[in-house]
Amino acid sequence: MLSGLRAFDTNFLRVLFATSPSQWVQSGINIFDFNLLLMPFDANGHKSLFVVIGAKNIRSYTHKGFKGSRPCILHFDSTNCSPSRHHTSRGRHDHNVVADKLRTWMNRIWRWQHDDVDHLLMPFNKRSMPISTPYGT
Repeated sequence: MLSGLRAFDTNFLRVLFATSPSQWVQSGINIFDFNLLLMPFDANGHKSLFVVIGAKNIRSYTHKGFKGSRPCILHFDSTNCSPSRHHTSRGRHDHNVVADKLRTWMNRIWRWQHDDVDHLLMPFNKRSMPISTPYGT
């Protein structure tokens, strides 16, 4: 395994959707120790990959002189392999719904690690961690 990289199994996102936030806190891994989180998604025969970049930099990426990775989520969709298939929606994952779930998960982990009492502590949002796909969808 590469340093700074954490790969999850293909069931991770399905489990994330099937469980409540109170079940998301895992004491065995600190996701903020990694610069890249790879999350393959396989549902109903459709495959895609979500990559969370720079989550550990959520509080520092706006500081002057910052040289790390800006937090974002990338979505690579197997049905979106070329610009000509850009508008195909049949069988695709709704990347915005998955990105929202990932942000909620990261906020829950962040609060658990920093200050669980402050429920307003949610650094991961659409502005601080946008989602992008190869063809801009």
